[in-house]
Amino acid sequence: HKLGDERLSKASALGEAEARRQAGERLQGQTVSELQAARDRLQGQLRDHKQAFRDLDLSEACFQDLRRRPEEELTLREFVCVQVHDQRLKLRGEVEASRRALEQTSEQLRLEKDSLEALQRDHQRALRAAGHLEEGLRSELASLGKRFEEQRNRLTQAESRLEAA
Repeated sequence: HKLGDERLSKASALGEAEARRQAGERLQGQTVSELQAARDRLQGQLRDHKQAFRDLDLSEACFQDLRRRPEEELTLREFVCVQVHDQRLKLRGEVEASRRALEQTSEQLRLEKDSLEALQRDHQRALRAAGHLEEGLRSELASLGKRFEEQRNRLTQAESRLEAA
């Protein structure tokens, strides 16, 4: 009788273990299915969020309206749109300031080039004038040299006549 009770106890324990194993498999099967369903649901949400953030442009009126609302009341998309628009405004300001600085620098460069070209023209003109002046002075010097020689010859002749007289 004891042996039969022991067998019955072991059979009962074995049956309970088998039932627990089957329940675990069912639970594991349900958990895998639930995890797959959750994964699919989360992937869908991710696609939706990505799609929501593809276009972050706001009109100025919409930006001003959202800007007046407290951040806590904004949806995540609205908050991101406001931040992106704000950054774009800052960058546009920086780009505009850079463009103006470039225009000023370009204008200054043009003025400097014009000034340099005028100085070069004046320098060339002065060089030509100096060349003409030098040529005129050489001619005058040659003429004076001839006159000096003529005067010296005359003086020599006059001295010779005075000595002869």
